[in-house]
Amino acid sequence: MKKKLIMIFMTLLLITVLAACDEEAPEEAPENGDMEEEDEPGDLEADYGGTLRLAVSEITHGNPIYENPEEMIHIQQLIFESLVTFDEDLSIVGEIAEDWSFSEDGQVVELVLNSEVTWHDGEPFTVEDIEFTVDTIKNTPEESISHRVYQNSVRHISAVRELENGNVRIAFTRPFSNAMEALTFPVLPKHIFEENPELLTGEDFPWIGTGSYRLDERDTEGFTLKKHEDHYRLDPYIEEINVRIVENYDERKGLFQEGELDLFRSTYLDLAEHESDEEENVHAFLRNHLEFLAFNFEGNSLLGAHPEIRSILEEGINKEQLIEEIYFGYGVVAETPIHREHWLYNENLTDRESSLEDEGILEVMEDLGYQYGDENLWVDDNGESLSIEILVNENHGARVMAAEIIKEQLVQLGFDINLAKEDFSSIQQRLDDGNYELYFGAWDLAFLPDLSFAFHSDFAGRTNFMSYENEAMDEMLEEAFRAATQEEKKERFELLQEMIQEDLPIISLYFIQDTYLSGEALHEVLAPRATNIFAKQEQWFIETK
Repeated sequence: MKKKLIMIFMTLLLITVLAACDEEAPEEAPENGDMEEEDEPGDLEADYGGTLRLAVSEITHGNPIYENPEEMIHIQQLIFESLVTFDEDLSIVGEIAEDWSFSEDGQVVELVLNSEVTWHDGEPFTVEDIEFTVDTIKNTPEESISHRVYQNSVRHISAVRELENGNVRIAFTRPFSNAMEALTFPVLPKHIFEENPELLTGEDFPWIGTGSYRLDERDTEGFTLKKHEDHYRLDPYIEEINVRIVENYDERKGLFQEGELDLFRSTYLDLAEHESDEEENVHAFLRNHLEFLAFNFEGNSLLGAHPEIRSILEEGINKEQLIEEIYFGYGVVAETPIHREHWLYNENLTDRESSLEDEGILEVMEDLGYQYGDENLWVDDNGESLSIEILVNENHGARVMAAEIIKEQLVQLGFDINLAKEDFSSIQQRLDDGNYELYFGAWDLAFLPDLSFAFHSDFAGRTNFMSYENEAMDEMLEEAFRAATQEEKKERFELLQEMIQEDLPIISLYFIQDTYLSGEALHEVLAPRATNIFAKQEQWFIETK
């Protein structure tokens, strides 16, 4: 029986290796050896002018600290700016601030501001604008979606003070590792709102920022932005951005296919079709969206009590297969909730030795009282199979498909896997009651890295719905949170990832990529990212000839 099981494991390993080799195989050259010469985007000379045509599903009043629709948050970053912003790897780079330095205890930061920054109405940018914005965010109405992002970060700011040289000193209530990430909020002009605070929440909110584009016109059908000629830092090629409101996804898709839009956000269901269209360019970037399997640690859960079984299950899942078959390759394998493109990612995680090699799994299962039965399943002394139920949302098609594949993979390892496909309200009730074994879910993770909500004991039974409790994990989470320097933060988060991978409170499956499609007239769409699809937009240009 042991030989039979080992042969199954060797077959799985061979399939994985062959799949990896196939992914890396180079494309074959055309048989006739003829190569058609086409103009590449890099062959075109960028020129000023042109109109970028976009569509969004909705807009509200336009206040960037209250605004909720994701597509509008991206566009607003062309109008409103922050002291600092996120780079491609989610590290911090300057925007209005050119440089900064921390006190030794990490509780105070001094930022050097660009002295040439002005608002779109010509008024100079001041430290008072920063202080006003912080106070406004702290008083954000609870019904605003955005308060969950900006309020949670700026609540650690205790004081904003102007220095004699016009720069700013910001003090925090205590040292915490996300101090710079907390300063990525959009800054509002105090001189506009101080005497008219009702404008902050009104429909006639004035779109006056410091960004490279300013509002030109707005009506019920959309709005137009014009290049801000006096911007202190950027000189975009594109002169105008026209944004229309199109609520229906299929209508937006149709407009793009007809050449009426230059940029379109697609879904994974359309990716195969889009890849075959020569006139469209696919721009993929990693979202902070993690798909995972969560264990139940409440009561006498077998999976919660034995990290050895959790490890076997994790290693038995071919994550690459899930990404390829369901998302057409638009995803990245996850080891923990910190993705591989993040500056905090621990690159040593991918080098972990597999416990599926040799006879390690046999020893683990036999030590737990299970034998490999005649029906190729693990059974206990009473002949009962080791049955595991995976709870999944029946209305999430991609997740159901992934659950079916995972079931097939784990059955080959001897586990009796059953899928419970239920609606969201039923799932929520079962999670609240702790009535599940393995839950297939997802998190849209904040860009301020703090995993306490998921794994700290203080949140057990709440956002830590698994009721996972581990004193060592609590201590590591707290150390990562209060790291005073970026070097210490990196070190703490690498150790935290190792602990998560070792104890496996969840099986991190993959991060999904977002895709935008650009039309044939739009060029040099270089670096769209989850935090800002218009990153480096000043290098984009429209082919007008």
